[in-house]
Amino acid sequence: MENLSKSLLDSYKKGFLNYPFPVCLLRGETILFYNLKFAQELKVDKDRDLTGESILQFIPEDFHKLLKDRIAKRLKGLQVQPQIKLPVKSGNEIKEAIVLTLNIASPDEKFLTHVQFTFTLPQPQTFEKKLEKSKQNIGANLNFLNLLIDTIPNPIYYKNQDGIYIGCNYAFETFMGIKRSEILGKDPKKVPPIILANIYHDGDIDLIKRKGKEIYEGKARNAKGEICDVIYHKSVFFNQNGEPGGLVCTIIDITKQKQAKKALKESEVRVKLAIEASMLGLWDLNLSKHTIYLSPEYYTILGYAPNEFKPRIEEWLKSFYDADGNVVELLNGPLTSVREKISGKEYKVKTKEGTFKWVLLKGKIVEQAISKFDFRITGTIRDISAQKEAEFAMQESELRFRSILESSNDAVAILLNYTDIIYWNKKAAEIFGKKSEELNIEQGIKSLFSEKEWYKVKRKFEQVANSQEEGKIETKMLISENKKIPVRMTITPIKINSQHNLVLTIYDLRAERKAREEKEKLEAQLRHAQKMETIGKLAGGIAHDFNNILTPIIGYTQMVMADLPQDSPLIEDLEHVYKAAYRAKELVKQILTFSRRLETEKVNVFVHLIIKEAIGLLAASIPPNVKIETDLRTKEAAVFIAPTQLHQVIMNMCTNSYHAMKETGGTIKIGLNKVDKIDAETLKAENIADVPYVIITIEDNGSGIPEDIQSRIFEPFFTTKGVGEGTGLGLSVAHGIIKDSNGAILLDSQVGKGTKFTILLPAIEAQQKEVAASPKVQLNAHLKALVVDDEPDIAEIIGRSLKKIGFDITLKNNPVEALEYIKQNSQNFHILVTDQIMPQLSGIELIKEAKRLNNQIKTLLITGFSETLTDEEAKANGWQVMEDAGRG
Repeated sequence: MENLSKSLLDSYKKGFLNYPFPVCLLRGETILFYNLKFAQELKVDKDRDLTGESILQFIPEDFHKLLKDRIAKRLKGLQVQPQIKLPVKSGNEIKEAIVLTLNIASPDEKFLTHVQFTFTLPQPQTFEKKLEKSKQNIGANLNFLNLLIDTIPNPIYYKNQDGIYIGCNYAFETFMGIKRSEILGKDPKKVPPIILANIYHDGDIDLIKRKGKEIYEGKARNAKGEICDVIYHKSVFFNQNGEPGGLVCTIIDITKQKQAKKALKESEVRVKLAIEASMLGLWDLNLSKHTIYLSPEYYTILGYAPNEFKPRIEEWLKSFYDADGNVVELLNGPLTSVREKISGKEYKVKTKEGTFKWVLLKGKIVEQAISKFDFRITGTIRDISAQKEAEFAMQESELRFRSILESSNDAVAILLNYTDIIYWNKKAAEIFGKKSEELNIEQGIKSLFSEKEWYKVKRKFEQVANSQEEGKIETKMLISENKKIPVRMTITPIKINSQHNLVLTIYDLRAERKAREEKEKLEAQLRHAQKMETIGKLAGGIAHDFNNILTPIIGYTQMVMADLPQDSPLIEDLEHVYKAAYRAKELVKQILTFSRRLETEKVNVFVHLIIKEAIGLLAASIPPNVKIETDLRTKEAAVFIAPTQLHQVIMNMCTNSYHAMKETGGTIKIGLNKVDKIDAETLKAENIADVPYVIITIEDNGSGIPEDIQSRIFEPFFTTKGVGEGTGLGLSVAHGIIKDSNGAILLDSQVGKGTKFTILLPAIEAQQKEVAASPKVQLNAHLKALVVDDEPDIAEIIGRSLKKIGFDITLKNNPVEALEYIKQNSQNFHILVTDQIMPQLSGIELIKEAKRLNNQIKTLLITGFSETLTDEEAKANGWQVMEDAGRG
């Protein structure tokens, strides 16, 4: 039965809504429609909608299988008795009913089942009631049959035994363009189209007489006046006496089918010509008949003459190989696997010469649904050997290309249309933290630039693309939402598959710039070290000469003061001379400390004691408008340093703070603390060890240090003070002492707000070392001393000082003459006092010669500056080192 259109389905529902018998329409077991009588007889709640529910709920469970089997058989088109007796649930009672099931086709080509219930009455009925009931049933059934015929989409008409029209369906009216009322009871020869009626009417009369059945192809004019190709299905029906009652005819329009057949033939011709031109080989397997067809082109591909050999199906099915040379069995596995193996797969086949050739296999399975293996497979093969060779060559080339790019230390990307990334190597993914497919798909590589940078980069891309010459650009690219890195990009134009592309080689400049910065920093440190060394030598030389000047001034002043009476008015004047000379001596000590020529012994020092001592001295020397506050949070903070040097550092830095506030006044805050950890950034910047530190802070609220000179404040002789207000050595000396103790000084200053120095010194846990007192020397009278110094005044002052305590003195100003004296008189004197730095001969050389000649001679080496002898070397030779023994 043809499909039931939606409009006819709606007519069905409308026609049966008030039908006198219970009726429902099913898809399988599911209710699609039921009428009012159905709801009434089966006592369905008026608020309940049965649509979508199962019909089986109204049938006792024992009869479910019977009804389901009947429905299933009718859906398959099998002949079964449409009427069965079944008990039916009506509320809480069971009623007997005759159930009529008929199939009709739905718009989606799935069969629907029409079910009609006729309940049998338990009480006897009179003949009249039965007759009336029968009339009603007959009328209802006629209505149903008419409606059912109207649901058939093919045109149908029926005639009586005289050939007169007695009815037709809705499809006939539509096809012929004629109303049912216009043909009922009329001779066909009087109903248009007269020509076709004259052709077929006499045949219908003859068929009725012969009581036969006919199916033949003919012509019919449709409602548009078009002559259509149709197939007539005609059959005679009989009355209750077995006599012909008339004829029923179904018309099937095959116009489109015939047109399709004609088009198919034309298409087949075109396909054949196309196949011959494209050298496609055709193959066709009929597994139900166990036959195989191969086209002439198929044989040509394998190097054979057409029909040179005829393979069996089994041989053909095993004639395909994969890339590794393994046989691929096409029919091995489920149907889905077979489909996959023939759906455009590439295989190797063996040629007549025994070599292999690559082919593309395409096929389609045509299932017959009669048995498990009843299907045909038909398809084509195409020789793709040349294409595969090109692919292999390209793959090899691409593999080499990729291996080179993937091993590159630079990020590499290939762009299409300036933004679309078609290649992105591992280094690029590593630098930018994402694969190319993880970038913004719409923006591509543009998403790695700021808007400003992208404008410059895109202009460069366009310039390279237009000139087809390589270009370079330095820019910044995003490796995260807010972090950029400097890069150098080389842009190379390249043509791939006839498309113009750009190859980007992206070099990360971070390491290069960091190395450059480190190099510049090291060079600056080297220049600074060389400058400091030069200045140190200069400072040491100046200090030596200055000491030579100061020594007689201080010495003679002390001797004159000692010889004058206590009430002499000259003593006060001489004291001013002495104080001025002593201040000069202190300046020399700072110069020597800066130049690292003045060495002092390092010991374990408790820092809070040094701070308190320094504060005591500062309090007496600073004006009342400058206050000192302390915040010493620990007394356990100990460091390894020379106490006098730490004292000097604190005094110098506090003096610097005092100078910043001497006009406006303010507060100096000195803090002390101990921490176990310093932040990594500071450790790296200052190049100090990751150990616990003692922290000394010296903070003032003075004028502050301008930013442009902060980097220079620790340079020697750099000062912003006026003439006579400072030497520029204070902070430089402090910086040198702290650096020499493996520490650092941090600066934080703002103009108008003040300055804060933070001193970091490695913390120790040891107790403070007691400094041993110098042993007292008991001199014997009438001892002889040889004094050697190239400065006569210094030799004189030393000689007079020794003479005062009982020595017999011999003075020499020439070290060569002194050496001759020593050689001749090594047993005639007890002590040798000599300067270290003298022309022609050093003090150490004199001492060594004297010791060689007389090991009992005591020696005293006096120097304020020496490049050849340090305190450590002197101590290593068993000498005792005394600081400030008269010459610094």
